[in-house]
Amino acid sequence: RSADLHRQVAAHAARCSVDGLVVVAEGDDARAMAEAAGDLERLEVVSTPEQAAEPLKQWLQPGDTVLLKASRGVAMERLLPLLPAL
Repeated sequence: RSADLHRQVAAHAARCSVDGLVVVAEGDDARAMAEAAGDLERLEVVSTPEQAAEPLKQWLQPGDTVLLKASRGVAMERLLPLLPAL
């Protein structure tokens, strides 16, 4: 059910009118999330948490809020040390 659950997360994010979505995933999960996100203006699909820093660097402004959501296997905490430099 992984692809379906990832699709649901991305669809919910799009319904909540987020300003952008960075998907850290590969294969079917990545495709499912990108498709479900619809036509978000800011949508990036990357393979690693470190790669997620690039679009965030371009998008984030002072005062923005970022939600990080991932399974433990993704090790999203690897992105945390990069955030202050953005």
